[in-house]
Amino acid sequence: MRIEPKEIEKALEQFDSPITKAEEDLLERSGFVDSVARILKAAPMTESNVFALYGEWGAGKTSLKNLVVGQLGVVGGSKPVVVEFNPWAFSGQDQVLEAFFTEISKTLGKVSNGEKAAETFKKLGAYLSYSAKTAKAIHVGMDLFGIPGAKLVGLVGDALHGGSKDAKQYGEDIDAVSKTSLEQIQTELKRDLAKLDGNLLVVIDDLDRLTPEQVLLMFQLVKLNACLPRVNYLLLMDRPTIVARLQAKQLGSEFIEKIVQFELTLPHVGEAQLKSILQEGLKLLISDFAKPEDWERFEDSWTNGCQNIFTTLRSVKRILHTFRFYLKVFENDGVLEANPIDLFVVESLRKYAPDVHAAIPGILAPLVHPTESIFMLLSGFHGEEGKVGEKHLNALVELAPDDLKTEVRQLLEILFPQFGNVASRKNEERWVRDARICHHFFFESYFRLLLPHNTLTQREVAQVFEAMSDPSAVRKIFSAHYEKVGLQHLLMRTQCYHARMEPQHLPTLLAEVWRLDEVDARQAGVERKWETRHATEAFSRFLLRHFVAQEERCSVALEALRKSGTAYPFARFIRNEIGEFKKDAHTTDTAFKGTDLERLRQPAIDAIREAARTKAFLEMSDFSHLVFFWRDLESKDAVTAWVLALKPKGRDLSKLLSTFVDKSTSSDGTTTKVHFSVSRKVLEQLFPNIEELEPALLKLKDEPLSHWERFSVEETLKRIDEKRRGVEEAERTME
Repeated sequence: MRIEPKEIEKALEQFDSPITKAEEDLLERSGFVDSVARILKAAPMTESNVFALYGEWGAGKTSLKNLVVGQLGVVGGSKPVVVEFNPWAFSGQDQVLEAFFTEISKTLGKVSNGEKAAETFKKLGAYLSYSAKTAKAIHVGMDLFGIPGAKLVGLVGDALHGGSKDAKQYGEDIDAVSKTSLEQIQTELKRDLAKLDGNLLVVIDDLDRLTPEQVLLMFQLVKLNACLPRVNYLLLMDRPTIVARLQAKQLGSEFIEKIVQFELTLPHVGEAQLKSILQEGLKLLISDFAKPEDWERFEDSWTNGCQNIFTTLRSVKRILHTFRFYLKVFENDGVLEANPIDLFVVESLRKYAPDVHAAIPGILAPLVHPTESIFMLLSGFHGEEGKVGEKHLNALVELAPDDLKTEVRQLLEILFPQFGNVASRKNEERWVRDARICHHFFFESYFRLLLPHNTLTQREVAQVFEAMSDPSAVRKIFSAHYEKVGLQHLLMRTQCYHARMEPQHLPTLLAEVWRLDEVDARQAGVERKWETRHATEAFSRFLLRHFVAQEERCSVALEALRKSGTAYPFARFIRNEIGEFKKDAHTTDTAFKGTDLERLRQPAIDAIREAARTKAFLEMSDFSHLVFFWRDLESKDAVTAWVLALKPKGRDLSKLLSTFVDKSTSSDGTTTKVHFSVSRKVLEQLFPNIEELEPALLKLKDEPLSHWERFSVEETLKRIDEKRRGVEEAERTME
C-alpha cells in the first residue's frame, strides 16, 4: 500500500480527530463502508433494527461511522434521517436520559414531515424525566416495552428526585404528559414516524467509555424504542469492554444479544498496513535527518517490540503527533541534536511504559557514564548470567506493564547496545556521530528535553566543516568550541563527523588542532592530561590515513606544520611514528613509511630548534619532553650542546626544572591520590652532573618563586643529596 505524503500530513493535522472524507482514509476501507451503508438502508420500514459495529478502542469506529453516514446519501434508496448521539458528552444518568430524546427531537424537527414526530419524542422524554410522580408510569412503561421498569427507576432515581432542568423546559408538554398514558404516546409516535420519507437512524458512539450504570441505561433506552417502526440504531462499541461493564451490573453477553440483531466488526487492520503508515509518517518527519542505518534500526525496533505496541491506527497517529513535537525540541538550525530512531523509541516507552521511562535516567546512568564503565566488569553490574547490565535491565523490565515486558526488554536492548557487551572504541565513535542515547554526551538530554549541555551540539560540529574554506573562521570556531568542552572532547566530536571532511581542507584542520594542543598544554601546566596529547596524535594519524594518499601525506603534514606555528605536536607525532616503524618496518598502523619519515625528521628538528631560540621555550609546560624528542630525532650531543650554551641560572633554571615535575596517581581501591615528583634519572638525561646545579639552586631557595618552581628546586636538591649519599633513587612526592 503506497501512502502519499500529503495523506500523512493531513492525518497528523487531525491526529486524534476522526476522519470525515473517504480520501482521508489511510486504511482503504471504502468497500466495507459501502457495504455497511447498503445494509443500513436496506432495513425494513415495518420494524426497528439494532446494529452493532464492534472494534477495539482506537481502531477507528468513529471515523468509519462518519464515512458510512456520508455514504448513505450515495447508495441507492431513500436516505435515512440520521441522529448522532454521544452519551459520553454528558456526566450523569439524568443528563444522558434527557439529552437522548432532545437530540432526536432536534433532528426530526429539521426534516420534512418530522415536526409531529419531534414533538412526540419530546413528550416521551418528558414522560420519563418528569419528577418522582412519573416513577410509577416509567415502571409500567418499561414493562410495556419489555424492560423491567424497576431497573430504570433505580438508574434515574437522582433525575426523578425534584425533576430535571431539561424536563422543565418541556413546558406545556409536561401538562400534557400528566394527562397522557405511555400507550397513547407510543401510538402517536408510530403514526408520526410513518409520515417520514425514510427511516430514522440513531447512531450512538463511545458506549465503551461509559460507566456500567450509563451503559445499562443506554441499552434500556434503545430497547424502549425498539418496538417503534422505522427507528434503527447503530451502536459503536468495543464488545469486551461493554461485556465487562454489564458484568459489573450482574448481566452478561446474553444481554447484548437481546438488544442487538445485526453485528458488524471493523475490518482487521494488518500489521503491514500499520507499519507502512508509521514508516511513511516517520519518513515525512525525519527524512532530512535520518541515515540509511537509522531505517535499519527502525526495522529492528518494529520487529522487536513496536509491532505489538502500535496495533491501531489511532496509536500510530498519536505517536507520530507527539514525536513531531519532540523533533522540534531537538531541532537546532536545521540539525537534529538527537538520534531520530532513539527519540522515537524513547517516546514510545514514555507513552506505553511510563514507569520504565521515568526510571531509566537513575538506573542506567552507570551504564553510559565513562568513568564508571570499568566497574561494569564487577559483580555489581553483572546479572546472574554474567552479562553486562543484566541486573539493571531486569530492574527496568519489572516496571513494564505485564503485557509489554518482552517488548520493553527488546526496545531497551536496541537503545542501549551496552547490555551484554563491553563497548569498543569503534562503537563509541559511531554512537557519538549518531547522537545516540547510549553515549554519555547525549543520555541526559533525551530526558531533560534540552539540547545537550555538556557537549558540542550537532550544529556546532557542523559549523567547523562549513567554515573550513576560511582558516580565520575555523580558528575562531575551534577556539570557541575548545573553551566550551576542551580539546579531547572537541577532537572526538570532530573525528566522529570525518565523513564531512574535504581532503583539501585537511592542512587547515590539522594546523588548528596542533595550535590548540599547545594552548591546552600551557593552560594545564604541570597538571596536564597526557590522554589529550595522545588524542591529538591519534587524531592526526587518523585524518592523514583516511583522507590523504600515501604519496601526498608529507606535503600535507608540512603545510599543517607551517600554518600552525607549533613544534611539540608535530615533533611528537613524527618521533612516535619513527619509533613504531623501527619496531616493525611492515606495520600498517603508521601514517608514514620509512622514506617519508626521514623526509619529515629534519622539519621536526628545525621546528624544535626554532622554538629553542626563544625564551618562551624554557617556559613551555612540555619543555622536558620536547627536549627528549629533540634528542631522539637528532642526537643527545645536539641537546647537550644547547644546554651548555644556554647555561641556565636564576629564574631561567627554576622555570626549566619546573617542567620536569611529573604527575602520577595511586589508588588503594577506595581512594585515589595524586602525586608529583622530579626524577633524577630524567634530570640526568639533560644534566649528567646534576650536583653542579647545587650552588645556583641554594641561591634560588630565597627567591620569590612560583609554587612549582619552588617544588622543583627543593626536589632537585633532594635528588642531588641522595646521589651524594649513594642512595638509590626513590620517588619523592607532594600530594
